[in-house]
Amino acid sequence: MMYNKKKKLFILVKWIEDRDNLYSVIKRSELFEPIENELEINAIYKAKYGKDACMAELLYIGNKAECEKVINSLIKQRCKSSKKDSIDMSNDRRCSIVSKSTILDESKKKQEQDNNTVESYLKQLEDRNQLLETLKRQNEEDKQTILSLKDQLEMYNSICDKDFIRKIVLLSIQVLKHLGTPSVLDEIKKISLNNGKIILSNNFKTVLVDECFLIRIQMMIDQNKSNKVVFKSMMTALIPDVLTWGKNNCAFMRTNYSDIINAAKDFLNSKKLPISDSVLKLCLREVCYQSKVRIEKSLESGSNSSKSDDSESD
Repeated sequence: MMYNKKKKLFILVKWIEDRDNLYSVIKRSELFEPIENELEINAIYKAKYGKDACMAELLYIGNKAECEKVINSLIKQRCKSSKKDSIDMSNDRRCSIVSKSTILDESKKKQEQDNNTVESYLKQLEDRNQLLETLKRQNEEDKQTILSLKDQLEMYNSICDKDFIRKIVLLSIQVLKHLGTPSVLDEIKKISLNNGKIILSNNFKTVLVDECFLIRIQMMIDQNKSNKVVFKSMMTALIPDVLTWGKNNCAFMRTNYSDIINAAKDFLNSKKLPISDSVLKLCLREVCYQSKVRIEKSLESGSNSSKSDDSESD
């Protein structure tokens, strides 16, 4: 837009090189531009700035009052904009602080969660290692037990081998002839007089058992079975009749089968597996009760079978 140089004596300029004194109202004559030339809004001209000359952008052409009115409006707008920028910067700073605080809190929470997770993993790892140690120890114990059982089985198979037994008997006879003491020879005589049966206890010579019985009981002792388990096994083998046990009680069995019970007790004492009187009574009661239960189940099963047969015949 062009303006006539004669009507407009003042101009509003925006200094390009000076930011402290951004706007100024100057006379037309202070613009280093020939007076006869038309001026253009927003064009850049060289103007007088104190004793120097600076480049300035022409913003408005008019009288002094009009130019001052425009410059006041521009200054107000600039102040509002500066205030808004200051508020925005303050809000941004506050948001930044809040954001940083939130990030720190979240980071702290995440760190705590990570720490808890690590502790949980360490605890699980420790439990797993303990379990592995326990399983390893049990595995070693099981291996030793298996080896022991294998040895016992081989020994049992060897004992049951007729050819091996024959050779052992011949060798034993020769050993007894030359090295047997009178007491040992006397024991052998007792065995022969009892048709191969062996006296369980010298205090109760009428209680006789066979060699297989002694081998089986010895195997249980070698397996570290409790005195209670071994004693109950001996009782059911020496008195095998279930009805005898099931129809009677502990007192009856001790009175009528005292030799057998005491012979078994003596035998365990000789094997360093002593059994107290209270444990002995408990074992007898348990065998009586278990036998009674077996009899009742057998009778119940027979009754149900009889009913089934009757229904089929009908």
